Amino acid sequence: MTPPDMAEGFVVVGAFDYQPNAAAAKALLESRGIEVVLSDVETTSANWFWAAWTGGIKLAVPRSRAVEAEKLLKDLRSTRPAVEGHVDRLSR
Repeated sequence: MTPPDMAEGFVVVGAFDYQPNAAAAKALLESRGIEVVLSDVETTSANWFWAAWTGGIKLAVPRSRAVEAEKLLKDLRSTRPAVEGHVDRLSR
């Protein structure tokens, strides 16, 4: 049987090339009471060249909290200094 909090389903609201960025976003959302699941962390961390192949580290949240999570991630991106030549998968 699926636990009640997982029955709703999760949606991907962001993707990251690097684990520290994914962890920071996860910490932000969890600090706001949003449950977070990261996927493809091990694959991407083992060989970051694979990030393009896997689509990066995916960050998923409950469907009912997706809009709120997307807004928080957008705010996080706007406060982060830009790194020349870096592609941020969240901004796609």
